[in-house]
Amino acid sequence: MTTESVYRINTAGAFVVGHFNICDIRLDLGRPETCRAITLSPGNAMGLMRCLGVDFEDGAYMAEALRGQNILVVDDEDGNPLFLGDPYGNKSIDLR
Repeated sequence: MTTESVYRINTAGAFVVGHFNICDIRLDLGRPETCRAITLSPGNAMGLMRCLGVDFEDGAYMAEALRGQNILVVDDEDGNPLFLGDPYGNKSIDLR
């Protein structure tokens, strides 16, 4: 059984941990305070921007381009995200 929720992106950007050589894209979701954070690979982040129709043709910082966008998050029964996409369910990326 899956659950679907629509969240607002509060912040988005690179999340790095130098000691472990990790660089992911982190999305902080929810209002009024962050109620959830999801990390994506850079490739998945680009796919999400395309799904949401974010215009970055002229260049933009990811935090500015994604801030305020609404996204649909589909979770599995354990609460792990399976899909992210536009809030209407038209386009999505697979995180499995």
